[in-house]
Amino acid sequence: MIVLLNQIEAFLNNQPELVVRRIDESILQVQSEKASSPRFIDLSFETEPRIGISMVVDYFPNATSLDTAWKFLDLLSSPIERKEYFKGKARYKVDYRVIKETGFKELFGTGMTWLYPFWKKDTTHVVTEKEFISRANALKEFKSLKSNF
Repeated sequence: MIVLLNQIEAFLNNQPELVVRRIDESILQVQSEKASSPRFIDLSFETEPRIGISMVVDYFPNATSLDTAWKFLDLLSSPIERKEYFKGKARYKVDYRVIKETGFKELFGTGMTWLYPFWKKDTTHVVTEKEFISRANALKEFKSLKSNF
């Protein structure tokens, strides 16, 4: 899995406007320099494969490393809609939806805090962020990864 992570890291380091950090031997974190918020997407093979957007993480205990690599590249090459929920000025919930090529918005996950001023007025704010890499580049890289494993 480390070899796979090394290949993905090398590919992403060649992409303009991306900041790629290797947290340790098994965690890779990607962030766009032009994102409207400090959103990052990470891939980890510590104990079981997992992929996260900011504080929301999804685990893939039965997935192969190639399946997880594809999910990661798919996430990087898809626009993400972030819907923030506020009570007054306090953000208490965030939904992340991955916008598929068909236009379908698939819920990736929800982050929430339990401490918020529940008596204040509800407001929402929706931001759609562009993909980090092009779909064509993601497919090309995945084919390269498949041929090496």
